[in-house]
Amino acid sequence: MIYAIAAIAIGALAGAAKLVENALAKSIPLIIGMLASLLGISGLAKKDQKIIQRIRKRIDKAIDKLLMKVKKFAKKFFKKKTVPAKESLKNKEQKNYAKAFAEVKALVDNPKKEFTTPKKLNKRLSKLKKKYKFKQLELLNKGKEVEIKAEINPVKIWKYGGQIRMKIIYHPSWPFDEFMSKAKAIQKAAANRKLRTLPIDPITGKQKTTRQKRKGEQNKLRKKVREYIITKVQDQKEQSRLINMLQLLEADHQVELQLMGEDKPGNLALIEGAMNNEMGWNDFRPALRSLPPNTIISSVVIDTSALEKQRKNKKKMHKTGTASLLLNGLLKYAEGGGEVVKVRSWFKLE
Repeated sequence: MIYAIAAIAIGALAGAAKLVENALAKSIPLIIGMLASLLGISGLAKKDQKIIQRIRKRIDKAIDKLLMKVKKFAKKFFKKKTVPAKESLKNKEQKNYAKAFAEVKALVDNPKKEFTTPKKLNKRLSKLKKKYKFKQLELLNKGKEVEIKAEINPVKIWKYGGQIRMKIIYHPSWPFDEFMSKAKAIQKAAANRKLRTLPIDPITGKQKTTRQKRKGEQNKLRKKVREYIITKVQDQKEQSRLINMLQLLEADHQVELQLMGEDKPGNLALIEGAMNNEMGWNDFRPALRSLPPNTIISSVVIDTSALEKQRKNKKKMHKTGTASLLLNGLLKYAEGGGEVVKVRSWFKLE
């Protein structure tokens, strides 16, 4: 009978029914025999066994009903507690970024007198730096103006006036010409007051997504370049070489869609896929999600100090990459000034 209850607990009803049935079959003759001996009646157990065989179907049904009830009870008793799914590391980081910069901004905007002196403000900042693991969190005195420099990824500066600056940092593994093309496009957008985070959608009441801005222009650009290679380059070996280079490149929005960039040919350039992914997923996305919707980024600083370190240490500098090689390869087949301009527009290299 103990084994039957265990079987019910794991949902094995067929096995449990057999176990219960066998247990009852074995116990009933013993009980009847015991009663018969007490009453001085012999052979009653055998007679009753025949009767039981006749009404076995009814007994089976009764057992089935009993088992169903036991199963329900067992399910409730042995029910496992659901463990909530672990939040992804990327989501946790994004929430931490938002919370960290929100606390810095709240501190800057706090009108209470106890935080007005630089010494007291620095004391509070040191606690936040430790709490959120800021790379840099300090006061900057610029004449009459005081700023707080807060860096996680990439650099952000929260000002008393509410303006935000962004620093885009060059990494030595990236082609320098491709990086500068993108960084300058973002810098120019900021100078023209066109650099901001996505606004709130009036219909949903939530921040707009880049999905609403995508029109398929990235695929169109890659297709256009591929068709140009196939049409212009007759030598099969050279054609394969150029197409292989194209495979290493991605059509990138120079001004990110998250920064109100447009999905148009004028905002697209072919750059190395590795750099595109690192700048987009590792730098811009986490940083921008920490900012409120429709936040204007007033200015952009381009940090190329890593290049200077490479020079000082006499290490190899990655001045150009696959995009430059493909551009030069295609320009050989460009006929006339108009076609040269068209080919250059696909890369936007200086």
